[in-house]
Amino acid sequence: MCIRDRVKVEPSEQSICFTTGSQIGRIQVPEMELMFQEDAGHNIIDFSTNDMCIFTTGDDSSLRLFDSDQGMMLIEPMADMEVDRLAVQGRHLVARCGGGQAMMVFKYTDGAEELEEEDFIECEDLFGDGDETNDGSKFLMKGGLKVDLSGTEYNVLLTCY
Repeated sequence: MCIRDRVKVEPSEQSICFTTGSQIGRIQVPEMELMFQEDAGHNIIDFSTNDMCIFTTGDDSSLRLFDSDQGMMLIEPMADMEVDRLAVQGRHLVARCGGGQAMMVFKYTDGAEELEEEDFIECEDLFGDGDETNDGSKFLMKGGLKVDLSGTEYNVLLTCY
């Protein structure tokens, strides 16, 4: 870990998951006990978590999946995915690919050997033209949101560009 690496965190009620450089980790709260810290195998540019998993993408454009309890890799890295942003909604992972050309929705089932592709959404017109100058820095995605409309609760994924 380099002193200039940014630390990104995702808090929950019982722990804080973090990334910095190529490291992922989890700290139990309120004890502030380090549960694990592992090398993810790539320099992480974005990550997202749920109760079971830590999903990362890095400078190698791969998508990686780790156990949130021990930090061990759960499936083989998905190489050449061109993923630059991630958001989790329950068991589903939404990945922005190709500089905004597409969004892919995956589902992970505990014990599975790979992510199951649920949907592929072409969105070049919605999130930029995918040109090489678009590094994703102006694109934000947030999962884990719920909205109640007329008594019906919906899961929501917020995207901003």
